[in-house]
Amino acid sequence: MQPLTKLLRRGVPLGESADRDSDPTITASSQLLLSRSRSARVGHRLMMGAILARTVQPGLTMGGLALLSIAASVSPAAAQTSGSLLSGNSSTPVNTVASIINILVWVMLAVGIGGLAWGILNLMSDKAWGKQIAGGGLALSFAGVVAFINATFNDKTPALPTF
Repeated sequence: MQPLTKLLRRGVPLGESADRDSDPTITASSQLLLSRSRSARVGHRLMMGAILARTVQPGLTMGGLALLSIAASVSPAAAQTSGSLLSGNSSTPVNTVASIINILVWVMLAVGIGGLAWGILNLMSDKAWGKQIAGGGLALSFAGVVAFINATFNDKTPALPTF
């Protein structure tokens, strides 16, 4: 086989595959690479799949919206709830999300306390401790902010300490 530079100067098409020869975006050097490298062929197929996915994306979005509209129009009573959304009924999706947020706040509090304790233990044993302390503090502050926002949105005033 001749060197690649000679083939490129002469404009000789490389590769015998019909799908690669018919693709005008593939140059002679790309065809040589595709003929020799399995990872190049896989990458080329993945890029073509991504182009196809981006092409059909608007149609899939419109189809999903159409199905959602049909489902909402068939059963309009599904959109009606009795009373407040946050009335304490655990069967409503909003209360399920609120319960999950409460659980995640408690998990973040536990992670924050654990991170602080780990950092203190590392400090006492002369190991690196800064990242553990910073991570524990960030987890505690994030949990506090989420708990405050959750309580505010649920019309529950946060319990503040009295002196």
